Amino acid sequence: MNNGPLLAFAAYALWGVFPLYFHLLGRTAALEVVSHRILWACGFMVLYLALRGKLAPVVRGLTSRLLFTYGAAALLISINWGVFIYAVGTGRTLESSLGYFLSPLLNVLLGALVFGERLKPVQRLGVVLAAAGALVVGLASAAPPWIALALAGSFGLYSLVKKQASLPAAEGMALETALLLPLAGLVLALAPAGSLAFGRGDRALDLLLLGSGPVTLVPLLLFAAASKRTSLSTLGMVQYIAPSGQFLIGYLAFREPLGPGRLGGFALVWAGLAVYTWGMMTSRGGEKVRAEEVAAPD
Repeated sequence: MNNGPLLAFAAYALWGVFPLYFHLLGRTAALEVVSHRILWACGFMVLYLALRGKLAPVVRGLTSRLLFTYGAAALLISINWGVFIYAVGTGRTLESSLGYFLSPLLNVLLGALVFGERLKPVQRLGVVLAAAGALVVGLASAAPPWIALALAGSFGLYSLVKKQASLPAAEGMALETALLLPLAGLVLALAPAGSLAFGRGDRALDLLLLGSGPVTLVPLLLFAAASKRTSLSTLGMVQYIAPSGQFLIGYLAFREPLGPGRLGGFALVWAGLAVYTWGMMTSRGGEKVRAEEVAAPD
């Protein structure tokens, strides 16, 4: 029995409920949350690879090119994490979901601009509809949707860099977080006395910060396993579970405002995604896919 689709569904469903977890950390500064996420994700990932005997080969295979590639990826994913945590903490989960709805189409556009990949007419239509939707959301909001654009842009560039990477998903994430570890350590070490939330007697908060590591890794590992067993068309459909979940949580659980203008903008984005997905399914329906070829929010 092929359990790939089930693993993919589980991964994207977990990413979809991420706002519920990080909402519990809303009283904690986003920079501290990101630093703890890096710290504990690195610790758990290194332990995971060590137990599977895969850590030493990664260390032996390090080259300057590999470090540069994953250093760039690490910088981009840290920006993505920080913006997402800030968005949830400031009541902008709807806007964060818009960013992840836009990510697949931005990946297509970057592929055309950077690698010269030719866009089919149906792909062009999907990109135009989504861009129009983002514009409508911005016009209907009090400010431009910079959170959505920052999330889509950072993750799109992250995906672009990862196309040049050679390590599997788990080993790559271990290296990325390891490269960010000194910066995270400096943030925590140089914070003014009494400004950090961790270690101040709130055990529940301390456990939530520590848990941000495995919470980050579990869906990533599920996705890495799913990507080896699942066709591109299936992943192309399932990937929208994550931003859809974030959208529903922002609207139904957090009661974030969604007026007619913003809803109309989202509708245009959804139409663009529907057109894009239909074109993808009809052109590459049975092909297997690498983890970097489908949007996987972190």
